[in-house]
Amino acid sequence: MKILCIADLHLCDKEALSIIKDIDYDVLILLGDNPVDALQYIKKMNGNRRMFGVSGNHDEWETLDRNGIENIHGKVVTVNGVTFAGMGGSHRYKEGNYAMLTHEESIEIAKHLFSAEVVISHDCPYRVFSNNTAHKGLKGLSYYIRKHKPKVNLCGHYHFAKRKKYRRTVCQCVFGIQLFEYQKGKLYEENFCDKEQAL
Repeated sequence: MKILCIADLHLCDKEALSIIKDIDYDVLILLGDNPVDALQYIKKMNGNRRMFGVSGNHDEWETLDRNGIENIHGKVVTVNGVTFAGMGGSHRYKEGNYAMLTHEESIEIAKHLFSAEVVISHDCPYRVFSNNTAHKGLKGLSYYIRKHKPKVNLCGHYHFAKRKKYRRTVCQCVFGIQLFEYQKGKLYEENFCDKEQAL
């Protein structure tokens, strides 16, 4: 299965996003912090292919729903036989109507989230990629990974493309547009354009 992931655009560059229509993929996953005008353009470029995601800490919880995009926060979906679980938001580091969670809230969501092969999230498990106030990860994701042992966690939030193992789960941080091949529990990064063209 080819998975196209988009995270942390923070602006709508239609010229860069137009590459989506030329990429071969099976499902498009939004990992949060993509502005509304970008979401609408992504929907247009995506056509009829399956698309879903979670909100980021610069989004409101309802951002995807209001834009007609499937929001899988706290849910599990199946695509081509592969199960995906979703947890939106980041660690709560400020007040406001943003997609953020306390550690206790994230653990409560994780307790009711069914097992899946791939968990998508905006933030990562606790302290996997960073330990600063706004980027320390969610204990609920750590709980979910310990309990269900998913093969992969796809996340955003950190503004870099980096891979790290947490227990037996591969945590892949996405920044901009990245294409992956998911096959038999393994995640492979695919090249679809020159680095200068990639977001």
